[in-house]
Amino acid sequence: MLEFKLPEVGENITSGTVVSLAVKPGDTVTKGQDLLELETDKASLPVPSPCDGVIKEILVKAGDEVQIGAVIMHIEEGAGSESSSEAPQEKSEPKKEAAPSTPEPSPVTSNQQSAQNSNTGETTDKDTQVVVIGGGPGGYTAAFHAADLGLTTTLVELDANPGGVCLYRGCIPSKALLHAAKIMNDAKEAKDIGLEFAAPKINLDQLRNWKNSVVDQLTGGLGQLSKKRKVNFIQGRATFLDSNTLSIDMTDGRQQTLTFEKAILATGSRPIMIPSWPKSDRIIDSTGALEIKDIPKSMLLVGGGVIGLELGTVYAELGCKLDVVEMLPTLITGADRDIVSVLEKKLKRILESIMLETKVTAMEEKPNGILVKFEDKNGKTFEKEYEKVLVAIGRRPNSENIGLENTKVTVNERGFVDVNAQQLTSDPSIYAIGDIVGQPMLAHKASHEGIVAAGAIAGHKVAFEPKTIPAVVYTDPEIAWCGLTEIEAKDKGIEYHVAKFPWGASGRAITMARTDGLTKILFDPKTEIIIGMSIVGPGAGELIAEGVLAVEMAATATDLKMSIHPHPTLTETIMESAESFFGHATHIYRPKK
Repeated sequence: MLEFKLPEVGENITSGTVVSLAVKPGDTVTKGQDLLELETDKASLPVPSPCDGVIKEILVKAGDEVQIGAVIMHIEEGAGSESSSEAPQEKSEPKKEAAPSTPEPSPVTSNQQSAQNSNTGETTDKDTQVVVIGGGPGGYTAAFHAADLGLTTTLVELDANPGGVCLYRGCIPSKALLHAAKIMNDAKEAKDIGLEFAAPKINLDQLRNWKNSVVDQLTGGLGQLSKKRKVNFIQGRATFLDSNTLSIDMTDGRQQTLTFEKAILATGSRPIMIPSWPKSDRIIDSTGALEIKDIPKSMLLVGGGVIGLELGTVYAELGCKLDVVEMLPTLITGADRDIVSVLEKKLKRILESIMLETKVTAMEEKPNGILVKFEDKNGKTFEKEYEKVLVAIGRRPNSENIGLENTKVTVNERGFVDVNAQQLTSDPSIYAIGDIVGQPMLAHKASHEGIVAAGAIAGHKVAFEPKTIPAVVYTDPEIAWCGLTEIEAKDKGIEYHVAKFPWGASGRAITMARTDGLTKILFDPKTEIIIGMSIVGPGAGELIAEGVLAVEMAATATDLKMSIHPHPTLTETIMESAESFFGHATHIYRPKK
């Protein structure tokens, strides 16, 4: 007779409450079959049988608090196992729903467990264990991870392959165009080192086709990865009918109803447009800008943030006369001023004008363009006509018109879905990730949230608790930062010490004729721990990864300065910034005060 003791169900979990019993004395069970539902402070978890056999005695009841290691049942091993494959087992009682205010994840049954259950006659009445709605970087990462963890997974996406806004209409096509713009800029500036090229000839059709080929290659690859992982891919638009049912309008005109155990909401966001402005082909958002149908002679960029400046840089380098208007006092709000000022100097050389603390009061379509009316911080009004206007004033979450009102999911006043550290919404069947759950709206943040959500569904102990999420602006020069900026440290009253290394003292930067960069690190003055890093210069988006690792691992100034960096490289600017914390960086003289 086996004395079955309550097994360990998670790190640091010492006890749990019996929510429900799935068996009774005399029942025949198979190894892995759920015996009871246990609720802990981490999650609601099933406790499986350790063997084939017959339940002889149950020593606990619903509501009991049970310590890990306590005997909970007596099982006669092997008894009744021959007939167990023929006799259907009693289904588990429904899981207790988590309270909306403090939702906790509850794992679904794995594929292996489902197979064992089906051998005993027990089957799920759901079409899929996990459905992911939206195929962007967060969505397809979540779907792939769920499949890798052994869960039957369905991915619903409007495009023909996974990829979402990032790959089709955002990160990837914009970086392809920015690469082309950088080549043009490098060729132009090469005359400073004795290399002169003729003015470039721009074949816009070929440039557009190359950009599209990059998108096709990456999204096609994701489609293949989806098939290899046996993810059920449905091309269509999903709407919740209830907390476990979707109605899907498929792109081929058919309609499908899909039931699921758990859903991961990854519907992303869309560009914000001002309703009072004219509906005109001359007023475009970031999606329209990436189509790059033509290069207008003049264009206004409304918004001095990341997306706008990246796209504005492309058009300016391709020959468009571009003005930028921004309501706030600075470009790229969130980054430190000394970092942004390096980019501003470059932008002033390639843009017509940068109008800060200025707002657009009206737009009017004219025969040859858009007449825009402005008002500056002093109340002065003026107007100017542009061939096109690019609006990049932010994005809003896609949380409407997807049936969330038919679920228990709560949406805040700004349209973002509320989630806990496991990405679980106030509906115990639905998780949410990416842009729809709030700032920062970044692809890499969404991907990591997707991994957390899939892990939580599989019953793993996971939480989305990063110390830092890096941000990158892919202009030329690039800007990147992670952890605390100096602005944030001042606002929050956090003590800090700043160490900087100007790229004018970097041998590698000088060989590249790019001495306009700056590496800046914030340290806790008492512990020397790195609490933030900001970089401006070519390749800043690559360099910032070292800062992310340093912040996540609570590395110190000594850790960085003692880590040998290759010479000559731009990474040395990070090491020498750390050295300057102590007042003895080799290539700058800046004694510690």
